[in-house]
Amino acid sequence: METSVFTRSIESLLDEDEYRALQTHLVENPESGSIIPGSGGIRKIRWGLKGRGKRGGARVVYFWAVRRDRILMLYA
Repeated sequence: METSVFTRSIESLLDEDEYRALQTHLVENPESGSIIPGSGGIRKIRWGLKGRGKRGGARVVYFWAVRRDRILMLYA
């Protein structure tokens, strides 16, 4: 699931293949992002962009609802 803000942002950052790779990574490794302190479990991960490496990549903010086994994409 994703917020409308996330959808708008991610479309300008990643092509379909890159976004699919991000989704696959998060499904397989939902705890890979660092928890943002005081957020109640919201996580952030930096995702490398083509030709820009990890430092120049996109920051993706998401919440993994463990009990529902769902990932909510919040912001990119």
